Amino acid sequence: MRFARSKRGLRLKTVDSCFQDLKESRLVEDTFTIDEVSEVLNGLQAVVHSEVESELINTAYTNV
Repeated sequence: MRFARSKRGLRLKTVDSCFQDLKESRLVEDTFTIDEVSEVLNGLQAVVHSEVESELINTAYTNV
């Protein structure tokens, strides 16, 4: 059970770091302000994070 929880946490951190890398490397355009795009990405990150976490929890219960 702990192993599955730690794996789930690791996968979620990977998703979070992908978003952070994107924000740091791609927010150089002048079309939108960095704050506007960052706000959009943070909202998207929260949604994806909760969806992935729910799916991983369901997968963990299925594998038990």
